[in-house]
Amino acid sequence: MKYRKNLTVIATLVIGMSILLVQRADLYLKERAPEVATQLYIQLDSQVSDYPRSAFFGLISSHTLNVWDMVKAIQIAANDPNISSLLIHVEGATLTFDQAESVGRAVNFFRSKGKQTTYYAPAISPCYGGVPAYLLASYCETILVQRMGEVRLDPLSAPVIAKQVRRSIIANRPGINILDDLMRQGDSYIDSQAIASGLVDSSIHSIEIAEHSIQFEAYVHALSKKPHAFDDVIAVIPATKEGVDSTSGLEEIHTLIASTRNRSEINRVILSLDDSVELNDVLKNASDSVVSPKDYNTLYANASVELVQGKAGCNTLWGDISGCLTSMLETCIRSIAYVRKMAS
Repeated sequence: MKYRKNLTVIATLVIGMSILLVQRADLYLKERAPEVATQLYIQLDSQVSDYPRSAFFGLISSHTLNVWDMVKAIQIAANDPNISSLLIHVEGATLTFDQAESVGRAVNFFRSKGKQTTYYAPAISPCYGGVPAYLLASYCETILVQRMGEVRLDPLSAPVIAKQVRRSIIANRPGINILDDLMRQGDSYIDSQAIASGLVDSSIHSIEIAEHSIQFEAYVHALSKKPHAFDDVIAVIPATKEGVDSTSGLEEIHTLIASTRNRSEINRVILSLDDSVELNDVLKNASDSVVSPKDYNTLYANASVELVQGKAGCNTLWGDISGCLTSMLETCIRSIAYVRKMAS
Protein backbone atom coordinates (compact mmCIF):
# COMPACT_ATOMS: atom_id res chain seq x y z
CA MET A 1 0.00 0.00 0.00
CA LYS A 2 2.84 2.39 0.89
CA TYR A 3 4.58 1.53 -2.40
CA ARG A 4 1.38 2.35 -4.27
CA LYS A 5 1.10 5.76 -2.59
CA ASN A 6 4.72 6.61 -3.43
CA LEU A 7 4.12 5.59 -7.04
CA THR A 8 1.08 7.86 -7.16
CA VAL A 9 3.08 10.83 -5.85
CA ILE A 10 5.92 10.25 -8.34
CA ALA A 11 3.51 9.85 -11.23
CA THR A 12 1.71 13.03 -10.21
CA LEU A 13 4.93 15.03 -10.14
CA VAL A 14 6.07 13.66 -13.50
CA ILE A 15 2.73 14.38 -15.17
CA GLY A 16 2.53 17.87 -13.65
CA MET A 17 6.05 18.80 -14.75
CA SER A 18 5.42 17.36 -18.21
CA ILE A 19 2.32 19.50 -18.65
CA LEU A 20 4.17 22.64 -17.57
CA LEU A 21 7.06 21.89 -19.93
CA VAL A 22 4.71 21.25 -22.86
CA GLN A 23 2.85 24.49 -22.16
CA ARG A 24 6.12 26.40 -21.95
CA ALA A 25 7.42 24.87 -25.20
CA ASP A 26 4.16 25.65 -27.00
CA LEU A 27 4.33 29.23 -25.70
CA TYR A 28 7.88 29.57 -26.99
CA LEU A 29 6.93 28.32 -30.45
CA LYS A 30 3.95 30.70 -30.64
CA GLU A 31 5.89 33.77 -29.56
CA ARG A 32 9.17 33.06 -31.33
CA ALA A 33 9.95 35.85 -33.78
CA PRO A 34 10.33 34.79 -37.41
CA GLU A 35 13.55 35.63 -39.21
CA VAL A 36 11.71 38.02 -41.53
CA ALA A 37 8.48 39.57 -40.26
CA THR A 38 6.22 41.54 -42.58
CA GLN A 39 3.08 41.81 -40.46
CA LEU A 40 2.66 42.91 -36.84
CA TYR A 41 -0.19 40.82 -35.40
CA ILE A 42 -2.06 41.98 -32.29
CA GLN A 43 -4.77 39.72 -30.87
CA LEU A 44 -7.06 41.23 -28.25
CA ASP A 45 -8.88 38.46 -26.41
CA SER A 46 -9.02 39.52 -22.76
CA GLN A 47 -8.98 42.49 -20.41
CA VAL A 48 -6.66 45.28 -21.55
CA SER A 49 -4.62 47.09 -18.88
CA ASP A 50 -2.68 50.35 -19.05
CA TYR A 51 0.71 48.93 -18.06
CA PRO A 52 2.52 45.59 -18.52
CA ARG A 53 2.65 42.99 -15.76
CA SER A 54 5.84 41.30 -14.72
CA ALA A 55 6.41 37.62 -15.49
CA PHE A 56 7.31 35.09 -12.82
CA PHE A 57 11.13 35.19 -13.07
CA GLY A 58 10.79 34.41 -16.79
CA LEU A 59 9.33 30.95 -16.11
CA ILE A 60 5.80 31.84 -17.18
CA SER A 61 4.38 34.60 -19.34
CA SER A 62 1.61 36.80 -17.96
CA HIS A 63 0.24 37.54 -21.47
CA THR A 64 -1.31 40.71 -20.10
CA LEU A 65 -2.61 42.88 -22.89
CA ASN A 66 -1.61 46.45 -22.14
CA VAL A 67 -1.70 49.81 -23.86
CA TRP A 68 1.93 50.60 -23.02
CA ASP A 69 3.37 47.68 -25.00
CA MET A 70 0.85 47.91 -27.85
CA VAL A 71 1.60 51.58 -28.48
CA LYS A 72 5.33 50.89 -28.21
CA ALA A 73 5.16 48.02 -30.70
CA ILE A 74 3.02 49.92 -33.22
CA GLN A 75 5.06 53.12 -33.01
CA ILE A 76 8.40 51.40 -33.50
CA ALA A 77 7.01 49.08 -36.19
CA ALA A 78 5.93 52.15 -38.14
CA ASN A 79 9.60 52.95 -38.75
CA ASP A 80 10.69 49.31 -39.03
CA PRO A 81 11.50 48.51 -42.70
CA ASN A 82 10.69 44.83 -42.09
CA ILE A 83 7.10 45.54 -41.01
CA SER A 84 4.72 46.50 -43.82
CA SER A 85 1.29 45.88 -42.28
CA LEU A 86 -0.63 45.72 -39.01
CA LEU A 87 -3.46 43.32 -38.15
CA ILE A 88 -5.60 43.85 -35.04
CA HIS A 89 -7.70 40.76 -34.30
CA VAL A 90 -10.38 41.17 -31.61
CA GLU A 91 -11.87 38.18 -29.80
CA GLY A 92 -13.82 39.16 -26.70
CA ALA A 93 -11.53 42.00 -25.57
CA THR A 94 -12.47 44.50 -22.89
CA LEU A 95 -10.99 47.98 -23.17
CA THR A 96 -11.88 51.57 -22.28
CA PHE A 97 -12.40 54.56 -24.55
CA ASP A 98 -9.12 56.13 -23.42
CA GLN A 99 -7.26 52.91 -24.20
CA ALA A 100 -8.90 52.72 -27.63
CA GLU A 101 -7.89 56.31 -28.34
CA SER A 102 -4.29 55.70 -27.23
CA VAL A 103 -3.84 52.64 -29.43
CA GLY A 104 -5.82 54.30 -32.23
CA ARG A 105 -3.44 57.25 -32.37
CA ALA A 106 -0.52 54.86 -32.67
CA VAL A 107 -2.37 53.10 -35.52
CA ASN A 108 -2.83 56.50 -37.17
CA PHE A 109 0.92 57.09 -36.95
CA PHE A 110 1.54 53.65 -38.47
CA ARG A 111 -0.79 54.52 -41.37
CA SER A 112 0.99 57.84 -41.92
CA LYS A 113 4.05 55.84 -42.96
CA GLY A 114 2.09 54.37 -45.89
CA LYS A 115 1.60 50.99 -44.23
CA GLN A 116 -1.56 48.87 -44.32
CA THR A 117 -3.75 48.55 -41.22
CA THR A 118 -6.56 46.01 -40.82
CA TYR A 119 -9.06 45.39 -38.03
CA TYR A 120 -10.93 42.09 -37.80
CA ALA A 121 -13.56 40.75 -35.39
CA PRO A 122 -16.19 38.03 -35.83
CA ALA A 123 -18.75 40.73 -35.02
CA ILE A 124 -18.93 44.26 -33.70
CA SER A 125 -21.01 43.99 -30.54
CA PRO A 126 -20.70 44.15 -26.74
CA CYS A 127 -19.29 40.59 -26.82
CA TYR A 128 -16.39 41.81 -28.98
CA GLY A 129 -15.39 45.01 -27.25
CA GLY A 130 -18.47 47.09 -27.96
CA VAL A 131 -18.23 50.77 -28.86
CA PRO A 132 -14.62 51.19 -27.57
CA ALA A 133 -13.48 48.40 -29.89
CA TYR A 134 -15.23 50.02 -32.84
CA LEU A 135 -13.60 53.33 -31.96
CA LEU A 136 -10.25 51.54 -32.26
CA ALA A 137 -11.38 49.91 -35.51
CA SER A 138 -12.23 53.29 -37.03
CA TYR A 139 -8.53 54.23 -36.98
CA CYS A 140 -7.71 51.29 -39.28
CA GLU A 141 -7.76 51.51 -43.05
CA THR A 142 -9.84 48.31 -43.42
CA ILE A 143 -12.51 46.92 -41.07
CA LEU A 144 -13.50 43.27 -41.56
CA VAL A 145 -16.16 41.15 -39.88
CA GLN A 146 -17.04 37.50 -40.21
CA ARG A 147 -19.59 36.50 -42.85
CA MET A 148 -23.11 37.05 -41.43
CA GLY A 149 -21.59 38.71 -38.36
CA GLU A 150 -23.68 41.40 -36.70
CA VAL A 151 -22.76 45.04 -36.18
CA ARG A 152 -24.37 46.57 -33.09
CA LEU A 153 -23.30 49.67 -31.16
CA ASP A 154 -25.24 49.98 -27.93
CA PRO A 155 -26.27 53.51 -26.82
CA LEU A 156 -23.90 55.24 -24.40
CA SER A 157 -25.38 56.53 -21.14
CA ALA A 158 -23.04 59.53 -20.86
CA PRO A 159 -23.93 62.19 -23.49
CA VAL A 160 -20.49 63.84 -23.28
CA ILE A 161 -18.65 60.58 -23.98
CA ALA A 162 -21.11 59.68 -26.75
CA LYS A 163 -20.48 63.03 -28.43
CA GLN A 164 -16.69 62.66 -28.23
CA VAL A 165 -16.78 59.08 -29.54
CA ARG A 166 -19.11 60.05 -32.39
CA ARG A 167 -16.81 62.93 -33.36
CA SER A 168 -13.74 60.66 -33.42
CA ILE A 169 -15.42 57.91 -35.44
CA ILE A 170 -16.83 60.37 -38.00
CA ALA A 171 -13.40 61.98 -38.36
CA ASN A 172 -11.81 58.59 -39.00
CA ARG A 173 -14.57 57.23 -41.27
CA PRO A 174 -16.46 60.16 -42.82
CA GLY A 175 -18.42 57.83 -45.12
CA ILE A 176 -20.68 56.50 -42.34
CA ASN A 177 -24.25 57.75 -42.82
CA ILE A 178 -26.26 56.01 -40.08
CA LEU A 179 -23.97 56.29 -37.04
CA ASP A 180 -26.30 58.58 -35.07
CA ASP A 181 -29.30 56.27 -35.43
CA LEU A 182 -27.21 53.20 -34.67
CA MET A 183 -25.67 54.62 -31.48
CA ARG A 184 -28.97 56.09 -30.32
CA GLN A 185 -31.23 53.08 -30.93
CA GLY A 186 -28.80 50.18 -30.61
CA ASP A 187 -30.11 48.46 -33.74
CA SER A 188 -28.35 45.39 -35.11
CA TYR A 189 -27.12 45.18 -38.71
CA ILE A 190 -25.99 42.12 -40.62
CA ASP A 191 -22.73 42.29 -42.55
CA SER A 192 -24.26 43.36 -45.89
CA GLN A 193 -26.19 46.23 -44.25
CA ALA A 194 -23.07 47.33 -42.35
CA ILE A 195 -21.03 47.34 -45.57
CA ALA A 196 -23.67 49.39 -47.42
CA SER A 197 -23.77 51.90 -44.55
CA GLY A 198 -20.00 52.32 -44.42
CA LEU A 199 -19.60 50.81 -40.95
CA VAL A 200 -17.31 48.04 -42.21
CA ASP A 201 -15.49 47.44 -45.47
CA SER A 202 -16.05 43.74 -46.10
CA SER A 203 -17.04 40.38 -44.59
CA ILE A 204 -14.94 37.20 -44.79
CA HIS A 205 -15.24 33.57 -43.68
CA SER A 206 -12.13 33.77 -41.48
CA ILE A 207 -9.08 35.94 -41.05
CA GLU A 208 -5.85 34.90 -42.76
CA ILE A 209 -2.66 35.75 -40.88
CA ALA A 210 0.39 36.51 -43.00
CA GLU A 211 2.97 33.73 -43.23
CA HIS A 212 5.72 35.94 -41.81
CA SER A 213 3.70 37.61 -39.07
CA ILE A 214 4.98 38.35 -35.58
CA GLN A 215 2.86 38.69 -32.46
CA PHE A 216 3.28 41.97 -30.68
CA GLU A 217 4.42 40.23 -27.44
CA ALA A 218 7.29 38.65 -29.35
CA TYR A 219 8.02 41.93 -31.11
CA VAL A 220 8.23 43.85 -27.83
CA HIS A 221 10.45 41.11 -26.39
CA ALA A 222 12.74 41.34 -29.42
CA LEU A 223 12.91 45.12 -29.03
CA SER A 224 13.98 44.77 -25.40
CA LYS A 225 17.02 42.76 -26.53
CA LYS A 226 18.22 45.45 -28.92
CA PRO A 227 20.57 48.26 -27.81
CA HIS A 228 18.99 51.68 -27.49
CA ALA A 229 19.09 53.53 -30.79
CA PHE A 230 18.31 56.92 -29.24
CA ASP A 231 20.50 59.27 -27.26
CA ASP A 232 17.47 60.51 -25.29
CA VAL A 233 16.39 57.97 -22.64
CA ILE A 234 13.13 58.73 -20.80
CA ALA A 235 11.94 57.09 -17.58
CA VAL A 236 8.16 57.03 -17.13
CA ILE A 237 6.73 56.46 -13.64
CA PRO A 238 2.98 55.65 -13.42
CA ALA A 239 1.16 57.43 -10.59
CA THR A 240 -2.25 55.97 -9.71
CA LYS A 241 -4.95 57.82 -7.81
CA GLU A 242 -4.73 55.35 -4.93
CA GLY A 243 -0.99 55.88 -4.61
CA VAL A 244 -1.14 59.68 -4.82
CA ASP A 245 -3.94 59.92 -2.25
CA SER A 246 -1.93 58.05 0.40
CA THR A 247 1.14 59.28 2.28
CA SER A 248 3.06 56.04 1.71
CA GLY A 249 2.21 56.20 -1.99
CA LEU A 250 3.55 59.75 -2.29
CA GLU A 251 6.75 58.76 -0.51
CA GLU A 252 7.21 55.77 -2.81
CA ILE A 253 6.73 57.85 -5.97
CA HIS A 254 9.13 60.48 -4.68
CA THR A 255 11.69 57.76 -3.87
CA LEU A 256 11.30 56.30 -7.36
CA ILE A 257 11.91 59.70 -8.92
CA ALA A 258 15.02 60.27 -6.79
CA SER A 259 16.49 56.82 -7.46
CA THR A 260 15.76 57.08 -11.18
CA ARG A 261 17.50 60.44 -11.39
CA ASN A 262 20.65 58.84 -9.96
CA ARG A 263 20.94 56.62 -13.03
CA SER A 264 23.39 58.20 -15.44
CA GLU A 265 21.70 56.86 -18.60
CA ILE A 266 18.34 58.54 -17.81
CA ASN A 267 17.87 61.99 -19.37
CA ARG A 268 14.31 62.77 -18.30
CA VAL A 269 11.83 61.59 -15.67
CA ILE A 270 8.15 61.79 -16.59
CA LEU A 271 5.09 61.01 -14.48
CA SER A 272 2.22 59.22 -16.20
CA LEU A 273 -1.20 59.72 -14.63
CA ASP A 274 -4.89 59.75 -15.43
CA ASP A 275 -6.91 62.96 -15.68
CA SER A 276 -8.47 62.24 -12.25
CA VAL A 277 -5.10 62.37 -10.46
CA GLU A 278 -3.96 65.67 -8.97
CA LEU A 279 -0.30 65.92 -7.98
CA ASN A 280 1.05 68.16 -5.25
CA ASP A 281 3.74 70.71 -5.99
CA VAL A 282 6.49 68.48 -4.54
CA LEU A 283 5.97 65.78 -7.17
CA LYS A 284 5.37 68.28 -9.96
CA ASN A 285 8.69 69.95 -9.25
CA ALA A 286 10.51 66.64 -8.82
CA SER A 287 9.56 65.39 -12.30
CA ASP A 288 10.43 66.96 -15.63
CA SER A 289 6.91 66.71 -17.01
CA VAL A 290 3.57 64.93 -16.70
CA VAL A 291 1.77 62.97 -19.42
CA SER A 292 -1.60 61.25 -19.71
CA PRO A 293 -1.83 57.61 -20.82
CA LYS A 294 -3.49 59.02 -23.94
CA ASP A 295 -0.14 60.56 -24.89
CA TYR A 296 1.96 57.37 -24.73
CA ASN A 297 2.43 57.46 -28.49
CA THR A 298 4.17 60.84 -28.37
CA LEU A 299 7.03 59.44 -26.27
CA TYR A 300 8.46 56.91 -28.68
CA ALA A 301 9.13 59.13 -31.68
CA ASN A 302 12.62 60.34 -30.78
CA ALA A 303 13.51 58.63 -27.52
CA SER A 304 13.96 55.30 -25.78
CA VAL A 305 11.27 54.95 -23.12
CA GLU A 306 11.57 52.85 -19.98
CA LEU A 307 8.74 52.08 -17.57
CA VAL A 308 9.66 52.34 -13.86
CA GLN A 309 7.19 50.73 -11.45
CA GLY A 310 7.20 50.57 -7.68
CA LYS A 311 4.79 48.83 -5.36
CA ALA A 312 2.33 48.18 -8.18
CA GLY A 313 4.98 46.10 -9.96
CA CYS A 314 5.57 44.10 -6.77
CA ASN A 315 1.85 43.47 -6.42
CA THR A 316 1.55 42.18 -9.97
CA LEU A 317 4.60 39.98 -9.42
CA TRP A 318 2.92 38.44 -6.36
CA GLY A 319 -0.18 37.99 -8.51
CA ASP A 320 1.91 36.05 -11.02
CA ILE A 321 3.45 33.91 -8.25
CA SER A 322 0.09 33.11 -6.68
CA GLY A 323 -1.40 32.44 -10.11
CA CYS A 324 1.45 30.05 -10.93
CA LEU A 325 1.05 28.20 -7.62
CA THR A 326 -2.70 27.95 -8.15
CA SER A 327 -2.19 26.58 -11.65
CA MET A 328 0.34 24.00 -10.41
CA LEU A 329 -2.02 22.94 -7.60
CA GLU A 330 -4.92 22.51 -10.02
CA THR A 331 -2.69 20.48 -12.36
CA CYS A 332 -1.57 18.21 -9.50
CA ILE A 333 -5.18 17.67 -8.35
CA ARG A 334 -6.25 16.70 -11.86
CA SER A 335 -3.20 14.43 -12.20
CA ILE A 336 -3.90 12.68 -8.89
CA ALA A 337 -7.53 12.10 -9.90
CA TYR A 338 -6.38 10.69 -13.24
CA VAL A 339 -3.77 8.34 -11.69
CA ARG A 340 -6.25 7.08 -9.09
CA LYS A 341 -8.80 6.42 -11.80
CA MET A 342 -6.25 4.47 -13.87
CA ALA A 343 -5.07 2.50 -10.80
CA SER A 344 -8.56 1.50 -9.70
